[in-house]
Amino acid sequence: MGASETFELVASIRWLLPFVVTTVLMTLRCPRRRGIRAACAVAIAWAGDIIFTLYVYNPAGIAAGHAAGMHFPEGHYDNNTIGVALLGGWFWPMMTVLAIECLRRRLSRGIPGSVS
Repeated sequence: MGASETFELVASIRWLLPFVVTTVLMTLRCPRRRGIRAACAVAIAWAGDIIFTLYVYNPAGIAAGHAAGMHFPEGHYDNNTIGVALLGGWFWPMMTVLAIECLRRRLSRGIPGSVS
């Protein structure tokens, strides 16, 4: 697998990671309160996105840029991608939490005797 294929795989994982981490953490029963569990899931997924961007996505992008003959690929994969992860990395985990909660409420209304 070449550097560009590796970068495409890493870029796909970078988009899927917040959804998967948030969903897994929301299905756990610890902590018991859903609000605290949701806040923890968003914070952990956000931090995971930042760490993944810093240590996996940026080096893979730099390697793919060098393999493609790009002049100074470090300029494209530096603190700008980390800034995006810092400022907007909470959005998709939060949308995942909202979707899970909407689905949970929708399903609990359809089941007689269930508690919402």
